[in-house]
Amino acid sequence: MTKHLQGWIALSLTLGAGLVGLGVYLDTQIRDSPIDQGTELVKFAGVALLLLVGMVWLCRRQLSAVLESGAVDTAGIGSRLSRHPVWTLFLVSFIGLFVEIMLIRYSGSQIRIFSFYKNVPLIAAYLGLGLGCWLGGGRARHALGFLLWLVPLALFLSMGSIAIRDYLGLLAAAGSSEHILGDAVVKTPGGPAVLMSQLYMALFCVGVLVAITLIFLLIGRLLGEAFEHLPRLQAYTTNILGSLAGILAFLLLSYLETPPWVWFPVGLVALLWWLDTKRQRITGIVLIAIATLSVAPDVGDTVWSRYQKLVGHHIETWPIGSDSGSNAYLVDISDVFYQVAVDLRPESVARMGTNPFPHYDDAMTVLPPKA
Repeated sequence: MTKHLQGWIALSLTLGAGLVGLGVYLDTQIRDSPIDQGTELVKFAGVALLLLVGMVWLCRRQLSAVLESGAVDTAGIGSRLSRHPVWTLFLVSFIGLFVEIMLIRYSGSQIRIFSFYKNVPLIAAYLGLGLGCWLGGGRARHALGFLLWLVPLALFLSMGSIAIRDYLGLLAAAGSSEHILGDAVVKTPGGPAVLMSQLYMALFCVGVLVAITLIFLLIGRLLGEAFEHLPRLQAYTTNILGSLAGILAFLLLSYLETPPWVWFPVGLVALLWWLDTKRQRITGIVLIAIATLSVAPDVGDTVWSRYQKLVGHHIETWPIGSDSGSNAYLVDISDVFYQVAVDLRPESVARMGTNPFPHYDDAMTVLPPKA
């Protein structure tokens, strides 16, 4: 078994066990909450990842053979590069920019720290691409390695964010004077508490930066290798055009308000170009499918608008001193509370027999009648 696969198994095993443990812990802390469903998803994701680790362990020899078969430049890949060097460079440039923007938006929507510190995944992607170009020598195993390591990263951003967002919110609230950064704190923390909160947030950001850098380094190696097969001016022109195509493709998907499970296959399927054998392609397709499934679940009614992730939870509100409740919608923006929208349509009020929130209509009663 390759060291590459050993490291993936160790990391995924730790992440899977951590998700299960956090899911069980949150289950004891959260009762009858709009996000209660999220704890079940966290546990399910952890169990699914552990099962995947078990399957990888059972097939470790076959997977190692697939990875090692992509360690050298076979005749098929070499001829493809020599026949289509412009297309190869265009594709890897498209992948690099598309996946970069995709992860910037997705991480910022899932973990509130990165909705303010968007430069963390941005710098990580650029650093990884730059280091990879410097190393060069991109082969099929680097494309497979990127897809392999993307699975735990995608699962962490989708399900892990549910497990840690409350803790990160408290850290942000304790370490900053800006309320919007995190949850409210009852008591203003002292100097050491503020320092420790900022230190924990910094360590978390550094950890994510290192993880994304190492993953993008694999794409960077494909990019660096593709550059070597073209004259410099033509290579830079192709790189710019491919990058612009990746930006425009993600812009179109955002305009159409598509969810992340659409972004992932669009940005990743082009990596199959580097996979020469049937076993490599099957492995690549399976990894793309797993990464896509990792970001598919949602908590509540989720809409990915052109700018933000909007999440709604059906709740029932009971105003103080009232015997009747009203259907309402708890609205979050990128998992941060925004407002409670109450259903006060005439038919809803008639069904309840009374308006539990009459003050919402007070402003309308003083308006002059329409001419």
